[in-house]
Amino acid sequence: MIGMVMAGGRGSRMAASAVANATATATATKNDESLPESSPHVADRAAWGEKLLLPVSSSTASDTRAPKPVVSHVIDVLLSSDQIDTVVAVVSQGNAPLTRRMLWDKYHNSGNDADDGDCNNGSIYIVDSAGAGYSEDLGSAMRHVLQNRYRGVHSGVLVVSGDMPLLDRVVVASVSDRYARGAWTGIVTSREYAGLWGMSLEYEVVVDGTVCCYTGVSLVDPAVMEPDACDAVPQRHVIVDDHRIAFTLNTVQDYDRLALHMRRSGIAMP
Repeated sequence: MIGMVMAGGRGSRMAASAVANATATATATKNDESLPESSPHVADRAAWGEKLLLPVSSSTASDTRAPKPVVSHVIDVLLSSDQIDTVVAVVSQGNAPLTRRMLWDKYHNSGNDADDGDCNNGSIYIVDSAGAGYSEDLGSAMRHVLQNRYRGVHSGVLVVSGDMPLLDRVVVASVSDRYARGAWTGIVTSREYAGLWGMSLEYEVVVDGTVCCYTGVSLVDPAVMEPDACDAVPQRHVIVDDHRIAFTLNTVQDYDRLALHMRRSGIAMP
């Protein structure tokens, strides 16, 4: 299976929320378990730049390695997954030039033979997108993968967002089992579950009577992108209420929630 990381967004919601938080009036609170009224990282917000370069710690308390950009965390999980044969990062030079440079230096131009896209040597393919929008970039990248027939393409494509700080190999294996040939499977989480985490998910869909939110995770049979395939791509939705795929970093508040979650788990955030 191919692991495709969408890493070309502008992060406009993160930027907008940072501005809003920086100008908000501080309100004191005595509840240590509440979300911080002002992010402890407020001084660093101007230097955050691109969202996918936000530093995150491992979600495992026993892992003492240094924090890394969230997109690196996602890629490293896929590289270590038994279900993934090839990793592809979809990036936009126009929207996220620093992210693209980091990925090129760390994964594509790191002394490995990156042209084979083999996970075993820690290298990935980098596919440049137009930055025209998530759907447009995803469709273009999927056609690119289909045309080039990367290793694992016949087993489908697992699409994930580059801003999933809690993603791990266990949930990658679990989600991969939902793959269905001849279809585009969207992984969703129930709105009720998302609300428990205070997650800022968008784009709702009703699945079997349950109002759900898209997680940014999909399982795609590239064959549905063939030019002679049916015009209407067969779509199905699977509800997976799991914070490891439902939790994404869209706003500053999400980053604060991540810090709170890590603190409760005994893990220090950068």
